[in-house]
Amino acid sequence: MWQNLACGEYNELLHKDAAIMIIKGVLEAEESYFGGHTNSSKP
Repeated sequence: MWQNLACGEYNELLHKDAAIMIIKGVLEAEESYFGGHTNSSKP
């Protein structure tokens, strides 16, 4: 491998940040799709 340990750890952090951003985007999209109401919405 041409990457050293520091670069590998840095890339791993980037992947984690990207995954978090994707998950947040999905959650926000679901909230907007359902109008901010979940199954526990009160009548």
